[in-house]
Amino acid sequence: MLAVLTILLVVFLCSIGLFWWIGGPRLLSEELLSASLQQPLSLAANPRIYWGRQQLQIDLYGLRIGTQAKPQLQVRRLMLGLDWRLLLQGRLQLQQLFVDQPVWYGPAPNSSSHSVAFSTVGPTLILPGNTRVRDGTVHWENLAGHPLTITAIYGQVLASGPTRLSGLWEWGAQRGTWHLGAVIHKRAALSVQQFRLQVGSKPLPEAFTLNIPALEYRQNHVDLPLLRLYWQESPQRPLRGSVEKIRVDLARSQLRVGNVVLNVGENLALTLHTAEFSWSKRKGEFAYRLMVQHLPQLARRWGVVLPQLQDPDVPRLLSATGSIAMNKNQFTWIITHGMLDSSPWSGQISGTWKPLAIRLSLQMQRLDLNHYLPAPTPGPAPILPSLPALWPVTGSLRLGQLVWGQIRAQQVVIRSNNSPNKIPEQP
Repeated sequence: MLAVLTILLVVFLCSIGLFWWIGGPRLLSEELLSASLQQPLSLAANPRIYWGRQQLQIDLYGLRIGTQAKPQLQVRRLMLGLDWRLLLQGRLQLQQLFVDQPVWYGPAPNSSSHSVAFSTVGPTLILPGNTRVRDGTVHWENLAGHPLTITAIYGQVLASGPTRLSGLWEWGAQRGTWHLGAVIHKRAALSVQQFRLQVGSKPLPEAFTLNIPALEYRQNHVDLPLLRLYWQESPQRPLRGSVEKIRVDLARSQLRVGNVVLNVGENLALTLHTAEFSWSKRKGEFAYRLMVQHLPQLARRWGVVLPQLQDPDVPRLLSATGSIAMNKNQFTWIITHGMLDSSPWSGQISGTWKPLAIRLSLQMQRLDLNHYLPAPTPGPAPILPSLPALWPVTGSLRLGQLVWGQIRAQQVVIRSNNSPNKIPEQP
């Protein structure tokens, strides 16, 4: 009997040794993690397990999520520290998480990207108490027309305590440093205080700053009483903004904002009131107040191409007050009152995004076309320039007075009816 047990024990130990030698733990881990993440996953070696008094440590080497040709995430070493006593109770509590040399690849242009999603089946997942990152990298092939690379990411995130992250960035021909700091408290709700993100470039060490004094997450609701941002494209053109009373309902996919204030030097001032959005229904509305001075110069500075006008500096002043509503593919922009240079204007602009179709119903007290178009050729009746064949705008513009060359006309109506994508006229 003893000999039989000895033989069985030897066979069992040899089987375990053979299973380990052929990479069985690695293959089994790849299968389980791939099924949980619903993504291709591979490891370079067998996991290493260390059993301590209070913690079970698991080291994964050469972790890759995604295919070899198109990886989404690669990590040289991923260390997980688990509370093994809670693990025996069916609770998966990460005490420590160490990520060594992670490389994350953002979505490539014109390609679909599947996000990494953890399965909800299994033990309850609790955020790690201490997460450390060493020498991380982010590659984003096309972000607003340029590749973005973030390198040398170092730092620590505590579930309760101070958080510090920093690194280098490069976007197009620009590069610089960034720093992130916050204090996290995990009680009945997740609370983040003193959040500050600072991004600097070589000429401007504090080019962009985002401050959130307090943030609270509780039962699928995110509340931010105040958010401030500062962006300095150059010392002469600072951008300042603030957002008050932000509330995000993740369960209903809704966003509510009390007030939004945005100022770009002395040339742009935008205020939004009581904004409500539903990104699942693609629906939203808000009241606004807008004032823009030297619009063409701002547009050129931001890379926006405007039509060639007789005077390249008009309009010098554009202001409007009213409301904007969006419902899936449709939008309605109401101008209660405004100013275009020295002339009051009002009305409504509505239409659809796809296909682009815009309908105007505007009124203006006075329009001087000499700033926008060459003077008309002498003749019995002046003719406006012909519109492009695919002009997406229809509707009417009613003018109390029109000035164009030698023409002085009263109560003029300008109509456009040749758009290929028409929308019904508003009653």
